[in-house]
Amino acid sequence: MLNIFYSQTISGCEEEIFNSLSKNRGEGINHIIFTPDRRNQQTELKMFEMLKDNCFFDVSVATLTRYTNQIISKHNVNFKVLSKPLGVAIIKKILNEHESEFKTFKKALKFNGFASTLFDTIAMFKSCGVTTNKLSLTTQNKSLNLKLEDIKLVYENYEKFLGEEWTDSFNKLDLLTKIIDKSDCENTHFYFLGFDDFTPQMYSVIAKLSKLGLSCNV
Repeated sequence: MLNIFYSQTISGCEEEIFNSLSKNRGEGINHIIFTPDRRNQQTELKMFEMLKDNCFFDVSVATLTRYTNQIISKHNVNFKVLSKPLGVAIIKKILNEHESEFKTFKKALKFNGFASTLFDTIAMFKSCGVTTNKLSLTTQNKSLNLKLEDIKLVYENYEKFLGEEWTDSFNKLDLLTKIIDKSDCENTHFYFLGFDDFTPQMYSVIAKLSKLGLSCNV
């Protein structure tokens, strides 16, 4: 079940979420609150304030990354996880190996931070569900078409490197929606608090939790 709370202020939404959580508490019922990294501690303090309790065994605050790692570990899925610095290093290697094939990137290869920018671009595409196949398009802007071809070349080789052994934080969210099952969500209410917006990947996670858990509250 999906519950959507609307308010004109963040504090109003927080109050509605915690009121819902308070009503849902009961013996054998668990509650998981997802927050962005930057709001984790702030949410925990707010939880103690709103629920007026000194200790919680049924309520936990987590990031989606931490929760995903727990589920992956529980299901014994073994991957080497690619950190951003290593991901940027892989992008640099791809740029050097395919320098002669680029249509628009040749001059940009000399700039510091270009590989990091490309990594962030690929990360954004992945979080929005944009695969390499979706970059095979033609626009009326010839310059844009050439840039998309170059990005696609880097993106394809990055995915080729990941292969079957490696994954990154963006692939892990897709993996979460595939492997999580009813036993992971049994007797559990889920809450999303403090997010400015959601990516398509996060919408998929919310949809899955809504089906498997007692409720998902946004």
